Amino acid sequence: MTEQPTNPRARRQQAERRTLWAVVFILVVVGALSIGLVYGWADALTALLCLIPGAATIALLWGLLTLVEKLTREDR
Repeated sequence: MTEQPTNPRARRQQAERRTLWAVVFILVVVGALSIGLVYGWADALTALLCLIPGAATIALLWGLLTLVEKLTREDR
C-alpha cells in the first residue's frame, strides 16, 4: 500500500481555518454561556455586543494576514 503525497501548505491552511473557527466559537458561544450562567441571561445578551465585534476583529486580522501571505508568496 502506497501513501498519498501530502501538501503541507494546504494542511497548514486547513489547520489555521479550524483554529480560527475554534477561537471564534469559544469566544462567542462559551463566553456568552459563561456570562449567562454567572451574571444572568440578560447580561449575556449585552455581552454579545462586545463578544461578536471581538470575534469579527480576530477574523478580519486573520483575513488580512492570509491576504498578505498570498500576495507575497514566491511560488505563484
